[in-house]
Amino acid sequence: MWARRLAFLLCLFAMALWAAELPWKRVWAGHNDFMQLYAGALLVGGPQLYSSDANRLIGEHLGFWMPSVQFVRLPYYAALLKPLAALPYQAAYLLFQGLCVAATLAFAWRSRMRSPAVLWLLLISIPVLTSFANGQDVMIVLALSAAALDLEGTDHPWLSGFCLALCTIKFHLFLLTPLSLLMHRKWRVAASAALGVAIEMAVSFAVAGSNWPIQYVDFLKNPVLHPAPYVLPNLSGISGSNTPLEFLLIAVVGVITMYVCWRTKSFPAAFSLCVFASLLVARHSYIQDCALLLLIPMFLPAESNPVRQLGLILLTPVPYFLVMADGPVGRITPILLLLWFILLAGEACAFLPRRREVKPLSQAIWIPQ
Repeated sequence: MWARRLAFLLCLFAMALWAAELPWKRVWAGHNDFMQLYAGALLVGGPQLYSSDANRLIGEHLGFWMPSVQFVRLPYYAALLKPLAALPYQAAYLLFQGLCVAATLAFAWRSRMRSPAVLWLLLISIPVLTSFANGQDVMIVLALSAAALDLEGTDHPWLSGFCLALCTIKFHLFLLTPLSLLMHRKWRVAASAALGVAIEMAVSFAVAGSNWPIQYVDFLKNPVLHPAPYVLPNLSGISGSNTPLEFLLIAVVGVITMYVCWRTKSFPAAFSLCVFASLLVARHSYIQDCALLLLIPMFLPAESNPVRQLGLILLTPVPYFLVMADGPVGRITPILLLLWFILLAGEACAFLPRRREVKPLSQAIWIPQ
């Protein structure tokens, strides 16, 4: 126990060092990624939601313009954020951060019933701290993901699906999660999630017009929107400018994910590994997005499991100091994350029996059991 306590104190010290380097004046003023969410709330309903000029004018009006911070989410999310536009920027920012704190507390409260380690990992999580410092909504997505997995095992799978549908506010971090739904035949959850996404798309067309998908794709082609201020904790961080290597690694991760979803009996484990895989393959994933990795100790408990216990080191502050280094040192973290994913997948396939009992398609959402 003394060794664990000493390690925890060292992690807290590392967190303090990280926090000391944050630009707190900008954080308190809200000069961070929240500016794009506020801009989306102001622009939604008009033709300039995906206009760089309109985003720039709002940033300049707020007194701080960052070219990489422009609204890059789906239109329905801008519609959900519309009430914030009725508030002054600082009040809207504080309300948003309050919602993120509430989501974090909800996740912490629920996690204590599954894995006490998650509470301690939350306290030493640089991705969690960075998500608040950057004005990001990752903690809301994390809470929605955990809620979806909890609700799936209840008598209300449709609520689980709607929670998953709301995770599309950062859809690129859930690209591979449909594999877990389909291969585990979670038809009711999948159907309600599809319904939720359909409603979101209908709202998107209603508030952004019929041409918004084309405008959105063209808007995302702007390289300014995809900065890499450090070595990214994903496959792109490993491959660098070597595109063939990146595609090869994506293919490998995709095949492993499909096999794990087919092989493992636990749906929460399969879903969590799909989120892990999505973080790896997505180019636009940053330090704060790694907060989603807290799903791993929550739904794949590490107690008496050496593979999972060893991997928990990657949830401490150490790996995130490494990504700030240039060259080979910076690539250590994404490489270790990839190795941890492979080990978790291998452990799941080796020790969890192949699924035998699955629900037939006839037991769809509309047919009661």
